Amino acid sequence: MFKKMNMLDKISATDCIVLDGGYPLSVLETIVEKSEIYNLSNFCIPIRKPRGSDLSAVEQEYNK
Repeated sequence: MFKKMNMLDKISATDCIVLDGGYPLSVLETIVEKSEIYNLSNFCIPIRKPRGSDLSAVEQEYNK
C-alpha cells in the first residue's frame, strides 16, 4: 500500500515516517534502494521479539 499510494512523492527527505509493523524491513530496503533521497533513517518501525523472550536491561529500564 505504501508503494501504491506513491508516498515517496508526498514526503520530504527530512521527514520520519512511523509504520505500524505491517511492513517488514525487506520492503523498506527495497523502497530506499530505488531512491537517491531517502534511507532507512526516514522510517521508524517496531522491533518484534519472539513471544516469551526476556527483555534486555535497556528494555526493562525503558519500560519503567
